[in-house]
Amino acid sequence: MLSAGTVVGGLISSKLIGRLGAKTSIITGLAVQAATTGSLHFVSTTPTSIIIVLVATFVGGVANLAAIIGFMVTTTTGIPDNEQGPATGLTTMSQQIDITMGIPVMSSDAIIVK
Repeated sequence: MLSAGTVVGGLISSKLIGRLGAKTSIITGLAVQAATTGSLHFVSTTPTSIIIVLVATFVGGVANLAAIIGFMVTTTTGIPDNEQGPATGLTTMSQQIDITMGIPVMSSDAIIVK
């Protein structure tokens, strides 16, 4: 369901950014994504928990892509056309570094908290 959510997020993000602005889309998208991550606490073998997690991961996927597209719009707005490629490349690289470093850091924090 996460992948379906990201597809829907890609389709509606431009409308969200047009209506709310890029900054608000990023903040709202990340907040909704964080909230839907809480659904993982309901994981069990019951059918109800599976439905909750599927719906939450779909909504989280929409929010995730809204935040990512808002981030790209923000980082490339106002840059001359001949610099759009390098700016997009640097932005994408920073996302990949964040993912690579963020997962181990968050995992270690989760272990410490437990």
